[in-house]
Amino acid sequence: MAVSNVTNTIEELGDGSIVAFDFPFKIFQASDLKVFKNNGTTLVATLQTLTTDYTVSIKTADEGEGGTVTYVVAPTDNGAGAGENSFIKRELAYTQQTDVPTEGNLPEDSLNNEYDRSRMIDIQLDETLNRSIKFAETSALSDIDFPESTSAAARASKVLAWNGAGDDLELVTIVDTDSVLPIGNPGDIIQGGSGGDPEALAVGGNHEVLSVFSGDGKASWGPLFKKGENITAAGTLPIDTDGNAFDIDGSTTITSFSGMSIGDIVLLQFNDALTLTHHATNLVLPYDSNITTVAGDIALFYCYDTDNVRLVSYFGESPSVKGVIVQMVNTQDGEAATTTTVMPGLNYDTKPVITEGGEFMTLSITPKKTTNKLRVDVVVNGNESTSVSTVMTAALFETSIHATEALAAGQVDIADHRDIANQVCFSYWVTAPSTSTLTFRVRAGMNAAGTFNFNGGQGAAGGRQLGGALTSSITITEIAG
Repeated sequence: MAVSNVTNTIEELGDGSIVAFDFPFKIFQASDLKVFKNNGTTLVATLQTLTTDYTVSIKTADEGEGGTVTYVVAPTDNGAGAGENSFIKRELAYTQQTDVPTEGNLPEDSLNNEYDRSRMIDIQLDETLNRSIKFAETSALSDIDFPESTSAAARASKVLAWNGAGDDLELVTIVDTDSVLPIGNPGDIIQGGSGGDPEALAVGGNHEVLSVFSGDGKASWGPLFKKGENITAAGTLPIDTDGNAFDIDGSTTITSFSGMSIGDIVLLQFNDALTLTHHATNLVLPYDSNITTVAGDIALFYCYDTDNVRLVSYFGESPSVKGVIVQMVNTQDGEAATTTTVMPGLNYDTKPVITEGGEFMTLSITPKKTTNKLRVDVVVNGNESTSVSTVMTAALFETSIHATEALAAGQVDIADHRDIANQVCFSYWVTAPSTSTLTFRVRAGMNAAGTFNFNGGQGAAGGRQLGGALTSSITITEIAG
């Protein structure tokens, strides 16, 4: 019978339950197979033992080539790459199994099997060669011997490489760069020089990380923060060399830095309240403003000229840099609500009071400093149920600032927009009156009797508009001042 299958291996996923795995190639006996379980995670192949770990059934000549390997224990589920595969390989001995008599008959089956065996060994050799490292088919190289030196000790810790002429292989000693100059400075990066010796590619300072841009040979250094010993606050703050991140102890005002070079970056955490004094060159602070620190505040400084620094980032509980957002709070509401309490507004030159309209939103904030500014932004959506009013008014109240009168208000004429929700938007600025909690309240209503529909349109039902996507809101921003 001719050999029709030109493979001698087959690998299939295990699922934890299947024990029988077919193979498609011809064998003569069960021992012609090597059977493995391949681990999908470690890629380690474990050779199985015939009878102990598996059995083999071989197809008859009438059934065709191949057969079935049946494991005693099924390969584990490898669907996610964490189990086992079944790997079956035909591996024949390189021997002739049939004696050819000098005289007498040679059975056709024996002769056919020897021809088949010879072809199967060819397939076996081809599979082995396909897993080998080879030169390209058009390569002019030949007679390249694999160097093995004179002993295991002579080969130890060496790697295979081309020789200087590029025409043969040799074993090369691995260089321990930790013991070879020019590794003499922290941050040295080593490359091979033209003569094969190690040379410095780039040198960085302490606590720095190298970024290499592939293709153009360029490299740049960036900071990796390393904590140094605490520094005591002083008029001229001495930056030590044992790190680039420091805790600053004490409350002495800082007016300048020392010990810094162009390009240095330093991170400071202040353990006490102190003042950073702005200077046009020595200590450049945002908005030319001094900063009073709070314990736990963190500042990042960049040295743009020797010992001259600029504040580039600040994080803290209460930074006193003008214009910096200290905190922001918000509430928003997309649900419907109503009130029948009138809020006068048509040709009405009197501030709304806290008993007018209905209260629909409140929001609290605790200012960090009394020198900071508070900005309150209000958005109110609504309409009336019947066409008796023409003006919708919304007003902002905070009773500790004023007990009854509105701090700010807004209006909209709804006469020409009765089919949709109308919107009132306004802002209010105030210097924080204290560091106690403030509660801002928003009230709204119509200028005549009827029902005001908060977040609603016109109609007796006063239903919510746009499924809650139409939202009214209060946003309070505290800004350092």
